[in-house]
Amino acid sequence: KIQVRQTIGALGIFLSVLILQIFAAVITLALSKVTGITPNSPNYVMFVSMLSAFMAAVWSGYWYWRSDWRKRDFSLQLRQLIALISVAVGGCVFISITLTIWQTIFPGEFQQYSNVMSNFSTSSPWLTYCYVLLIGPISEELIFRGAILDRLYLAFPFWAANLLQALLFGIYHMNLVQGIYAALLGFALGFVAHRYNTLAASMLMHMFYNLMGTLIVDLESRFLPAIVM
Repeated sequence: KIQVRQTIGALGIFLSVLILQIFAAVITLALSKVTGITPNSPNYVMFVSMLSAFMAAVWSGYWYWRSDWRKRDFSLQLRQLIALISVAVGGCVFISITLTIWQTIFPGEFQQYSNVMSNFSTSSPWLTYCYVLLIGPISEELIFRGAILDRLYLAFPFWAANLLQALLFGIYHMNLVQGIYAALLGFALGFVAHRYNTLAASMLMHMFYNLMGTLIVDLESRFLPAIVM
C-alpha cells in the first residue's frame, strides 16, 4: 500500500507540473494586453517557461519539504565542489560531441530539437540566462530530484527510484533528442543528490552543466560561421 501510494503521489506531482505549464500559458495570454507578450513575441515561450518553472518550484518545494524523513545535515568541501563542476563540464562536452555525431546520422530527428533550441536564441539574453542558469535548474531539481524522487525512494530501491525519476525528467522535455540526454543527466543528478544528501549539490551541478552548454552554443554561433566562410 505504501509503495502504491508513494508512486501515485510521484506521478501526481509530475502531472500537476505539466498542468502548471498549460496554466502559465493561459496566464500569459490573459496578461498579453498589459505585458505586450503575445504568442508571436520572441519572448513568449521563454516567459511561459519562466512562469511555469516558478509555479512548479513553489508547488514541488512544498511537497519536498513535506518529506521530512530525510536527514538534513549537509557540508560540501572544496574538493567535492570541484568534482561536481568537473563532472558537469565534462558531461556537457561529451553530450555536445555526441549530439553533433547523432545529427550527422539522424538529421530528421533533430528538427524538433532545433525548433526548441531556437527559442533560446530569439528571446532576450537576460531572460534566457536567468531561466537556464537559475530558475530552470532550481525548479527542475525541486520537482524531480526533490518531490518526485523522495516519494519513489520510499516505494523502490534507490537505483529503481532514480531511474524512474530520470525517465520522467526525459519525458518532461517533450522531444526525443533532448529527452534522451535529459534522462541521462537526470540519472546523474539523482545520484549526486543522494550521495550528498541535499538538492544543493544537484542544483549546483545542474547550473554548471547549463552554463557550460550555454557557452558552447554561444561559441558555436560566434566562431563556426567564420570558420565555414
